[in-house]
This record gives sequence, C-alpha cells and structure tokens, in this order.
Amino acid sequence: MSEKQFIRKSLSLWIKRGVLQQLIQIARNVKNILAVTDQHKQLWQGSITKSRDGQRSRDELIVLGVLEDTNIQRPK
Repeated sequence: MSEKQFIRKSLSLWIKRGVLQQLIQIARNVKNILAVTDQHKQLWQGSITKSRDGQRSRDELIVLGVLEDTNIQRPK
C-alpha cells in the first residue's frame, strides 16, 4: 500500500467514524474560548468602548455576563 493510498484510507475511516467532524467541532470550541478570553482581556484593559449614548457596549455586556456566570472579579 502506497503512502497516498494509506492516507486516503485513513481519511475515509476518520470520516466514516465521525472523527473528522469531532476535530472540526473541537477547533470551533477552542476558537470560541479564545474569543471570550480576548474579550475578557480587552475589558480588563478598558479597551471596550461605551456606545455614543454612554451605555455599555454589547460586547461589554456579554463579557460582564460571562464574568458574573463564572464569578470572576473585574479588576478595579
């Protein structure tokens, strides 16, 4: 069996068993976790700006909700 055939056979098995789909889902989850982590960092650095009318931005409200859910204290 050539290397190409081996790779094709392995990939088809991964697809049949759903492993490839699981890896894609894991990658999406990691991407989402990193996005939330980045929002926390931005919030803590004060770089999320308030909207024109002085209300908190949508992103900041989302992050604050996450902080409350996880009981993470916002630095003062």
